[in-house]
This record gives sequence, C-alpha cells and structure tokens, in this order.
Amino acid sequence: MYLAAQSGDWVTAKSFIEHDPNALTATITAFTKKTVLHVAAYCWQWEFVLKLLELITSPDSIVVQDHHGQTVLHDVAQGGSLKTAKALVLKNANLPQLVDKDGDPPLLYAVWSGNNSNKELVWYLSLKTRFDSRTLLHSLPRILHNLILSGYHDIALYFVQRYPNLVIAKDKDGDHLLYWLATNPSSFFSGSNLGFLERWIYKSPSVKMVRDAKLKYECADELVNHVCTQLSSMRFQQTMHFLHNPKHIMATAVTGGIQEIVKALFLHFPDLINVELMPERNILQAAIEHRLVKIVNIIKDLFPIATKNMSSGKLESGNTTLHF
Repeated sequence: MYLAAQSGDWVTAKSFIEHDPNALTATITAFTKKTVLHVAAYCWQWEFVLKLLELITSPDSIVVQDHHGQTVLHDVAQGGSLKTAKALVLKNANLPQLVDKDGDPPLLYAVWSGNNSNKELVWYLSLKTRFDSRTLLHSLPRILHNLILSGYHDIALYFVQRYPNLVIAKDKDGDHLLYWLATNPSSFFSGSNLGFLERWIYKSPSVKMVRDAKLKYECADELVNHVCTQLSSMRFQQTMHFLHNPKHIMATAVTGGIQEIVKALFLHFPDLINVELMPERNILQAAIEHRLVKIVNIIKDLFPIATKNMSSGKLESGNTTLHF
C-alpha cells in the first residue's frame, strides 16, 4: 500500500482497499504514523489523493495526524496543490485549523514552500483558516514574518487589516513587522534591483514581473504606514521603546538605505531627528558615511534647520561632518 501511494499506482491501491476497507484510513508507517493519504500527498500524487477522497465517507477519517502532528493538508500545502487542498477542505472544513506539534497550521507550510506558484494556495488557506484558538492567534506573528520573507506583502496586509494589533505584535524573539521590513530592503522600491528598462515599465506596468513587484512595494509602504499609525496612538516613550527594542529600527532602515521607512518615521515622529543613530554619529552623519544621498536629501528637505545644526561642531574624536 505504501509503494502504491508513493508511485501513484491506483490499481494496486484499489485492490488493497477492496480486500480490506480499513486500509483506506489505517496508519501504514510504523514510526511516522502516516496514512495512505499522507504518503500520497507527501509524494505529490494528487490524482491518487483525489481518488482516495472519493472513497472516504467519514470527514473525521481525514483529520488523522502523524508523528509530527501533521494532517494530510499540511503535506498538500507544502506540495502546492490548490485543487487537492480545496477537495480536502470541502470534505472537512476544520482541517485548516489543525496545527502540528509546533503549533503551525497548514497555511505556514504553504508559505514555506517558497514557490511563487503557491500564492493562490496561500491566499486560499489564509481565507479558510479561522484564528479563533489561542494557539492559532499566537502563530500570527510567525505567519506574518514568513509572508514578508516570501514576498507575499499583499497577504500580509490582509492579515494586518483583519487583526490591527498584529502590526506591533512581537514574536518569541521580540521582533516585529517593522523590523522584518527594515531588514528586507528588497521589500521596497528604493531597494529594488529593477534595471533602467524595468523602471521605465514600472511607471505603466505591462509586464507581470514588474506589476507584481509594484504591488509588493505598494503593500510594503502601506504596511509601514499601518505600523506608524498604530504607534502614534501610544505615548511617545512607549513608541521610542518599541523603535529601539530589541533592535534600533531607524538605524537599520538608514544603513539599509530604505527611504520609505526613514521618511514615514520622520513624518510621524519628527523628534527622531535628535536621536543619536550610532556611537558618535547622528542620523545625518550615518547617512553620509554610508553614501546614502537620497536619505541625506530626505533629512535636508524635512529638517533644514536641524541639518545645519547637525552638520556643525566636532565629535569627541575630533572629526566633523565634513570628514564623513
């Protein structure tokens, strides 16, 4: 039965099931506790899985979890079959809510697959997963982080709009949405690798790659604004603590050359101009030292008087801004 599921040999599998109907739902691996559905899905035998589902009458029989706590939907999500995922959820709508031993739902497996063609499946599971348990709610920051890493910024924006507090929620490492964006310059147009021709096309997208990139950049900008709006409702001391712990967000954005984050933070929190960005370096000096002309211009345009003040005077080392 295992070999039949692995190779998609439906004739052999069917004869097994006709001889012993229990073979349809029994565990067929000793240690990992996988059913024939698990094995077939793990081996991407989608037609085989669909034929098995036609024979299954009890919705509860497809929620069996293996040694790692994974259901067949976890394997399907990782394999990227939207059609199979829909068939499973149609059979049992509770499948998207079932988590593995680490508390991860099938949605995360779809994101981890790292396959751009999986985006439809990621969207589908995002809409089908009900975050009404404590375990699933705790998984949201982890899901958001992985959506950003995978470039699914529009889906990340959907979750932020659905759960507004998620924009300042922290994961187990103390990191949050703004930090993940600040450490990922490719999320923004200013950090893109688009060439001259692509930048020209970008103004009026007609190529799918450029159109997708534009959507990602626009959603990243909107995500930053969501964070800033949420932080604006907090006391200034709380906001500063958030922006400095556990990592210095402005320093990360400036040295990474992410103009969008720098400008948004300055517009919402002008007092950040007075923060020492690095040891013996203010924000202007740090931007100059890293040859970030556009960020220097942002500072100069938004804070003309402060720019003059930051440019004058010597540091303890004896250096001036002109040295930088």
